[in-house]
Amino acid sequence: MGTGLRGPRFADEEWDFRPFVPRTQSQVACDFAGVHDDIAERTLREYLYSRIRRGSAGDVPHGRASRTLKITGICGAALRAKAVLATLRQVGAPRLSEVTKQHLQDALSIWKARSPVMAEAHVNELKHFAAHSPFLSQDRLLIAPWPGRAANAVAGNIRKEGENTTKRIPEEISGPLVKGALFYVQHAGQDILAARRELKLLETAHACGPRRSPGETKALISAFVDQRRAEGRGIPALAWGAACRWPKIPVINGVPQHPNKRMIGLLLGTIVAGQGHHELLRRAGDELGYEPGGLNTPMPIWPDSGRPWRSSLDPWNLRLELGYLRTACWILIAFLSGARDVEVRELRRDCAFIDTADDGRPRYKLRGRVFKGRKLSGDEVEWVVLNVVHQAVDILLQLNDDPTHLFGRLTGENAGYRLLSDVNLKLARFREHLSGLFSTPNGLFIPRAPVTGGADDLDDDDLGTGSATGLPWAFETRQFRRTLAWHIAHQPFGIVAGARQFHHAKTIMFEGYAGTSASGSPPRSRRRRPSRNWTTWKIFTGTGMTAAAPAAARLSASTPSWPTSRSGTVSRGYCHIR
Repeated sequence: MGTGLRGPRFADEEWDFRPFVPRTQSQVACDFAGVHDDIAERTLREYLYSRIRRGSAGDVPHGRASRTLKITGICGAALRAKAVLATLRQVGAPRLSEVTKQHLQDALSIWKARSPVMAEAHVNELKHFAAHSPFLSQDRLLIAPWPGRAANAVAGNIRKEGENTTKRIPEEISGPLVKGALFYVQHAGQDILAARRELKLLETAHACGPRRSPGETKALISAFVDQRRAEGRGIPALAWGAACRWPKIPVINGVPQHPNKRMIGLLLGTIVAGQGHHELLRRAGDELGYEPGGLNTPMPIWPDSGRPWRSSLDPWNLRLELGYLRTACWILIAFLSGARDVEVRELRRDCAFIDTADDGRPRYKLRGRVFKGRKLSGDEVEWVVLNVVHQAVDILLQLNDDPTHLFGRLTGENAGYRLLSDVNLKLARFREHLSGLFSTPNGLFIPRAPVTGGADDLDDDDLGTGSATGLPWAFETRQFRRTLAWHIAHQPFGIVAGARQFHHAKTIMFEGYAGTSASGSPPRSRRRRPSRNWTTWKIFTGTGMTAAAPAAARLSASTPSWPTSRSGTVSRGYCHIR
């Protein structure tokens, strides 16, 4: 990748690939600790070195699995290889050369008892061991493990042909989620950023302010209490998250009945720490009551209720809201572009740009890199997006301070800059936060999903508005890309458009990924492909539209041969034959 840095050496105790892999890579070092002896460690090193230098020939899956191993996958391969060696040693084969068919069956029984998926991964690793045996100097497999049989068949992990197993998010769940994310980006985001600027000004004034005596601080507190009494306001209360540390603090209507001394100290520009100061604030709280927040930045109106979307912020809640704002930006960028999680978090600060279409309209785009199935540094690509995605990018440019990456920020002088991580966990927290903010007595803002076989099995009546039955939807980053693909595929000529947007090499790859039937199952959509393409073409030509593409002449010449005795009905964006 042209880093100019020294890479790991074969004999190093740890192979550290940190300078050579994308920053989103979670596993960056290959550790050889835990291997039971020197011969096994040497064999493991030679095996991994061979895999990153050569493809796997012989009885291994064709395609990407048989290519040379990218260093982004070497840590996972090392973990699986160590697990394989440990299991073989457990069943009585401390050396690969001593492995027999019985040892293989015993190891397979152990793996299958844990999970068929794990068994398939370990069987695949054994097949790679066999393929690279000629390049191992001190120990190697002398038999071919399960020759002629696929790893998933050996492990009993039989999958339905062509069916994508990633769940599609139902519209009843994705709709409120996107609505909440849009509100954060278009309305709440600027106020959260304004509150952060207000807090920084207060902290600067507090740090640079004069040191005051206890008497001067008491006088400031008394004046502050008199002002609150005149305004009819309560004393700033301790944040809910901080109050959890003191379970004996009473809570009324969700507000802890305890003064927020840090917030009050920032407002007064002094340190509020003495016992006398605490008693003065406590008596004022008993008289005037407590109110959440403390910062003066107003909160925007939530359209559904006509009231501010939340109470004012304090330092504790501001930190949480900044995290929710980052999550909202991730949702809009990922959902409206179709980019993978890694591709979203690897976006650079200058990723957003506007192009002009042939008709003069602006086209909002993102520029990034695709890594899956590409070279180590990835290939530069573009995604066509909506204007709101550029708004999310603008929010992130103000929110984060990483010099290169859009989703990176400084987390501390010692920790340095770090990218957004644990996105699935942050999605779950954002879901609960939205439901806590915007739910009504009529139901939850984001309804819960009934326990079924998957999103594609849900009926329209399964997810009523605000349904509180069932389980909270478990969001995963892959679901957003799959859901967008499904919706694109349901538009006229959506397969072609989706293949371009998702940067798939062939339209059949996108069709198999998206699934164009109501259930999202690719096999049914493949059986209907000729009918859908031709009937979609008839809809366009029947409304007076003409083709202007390289295949226009062929399509126009073929249109009259379409049987005119059949009639069609438009459903979900394309035509079905009756």
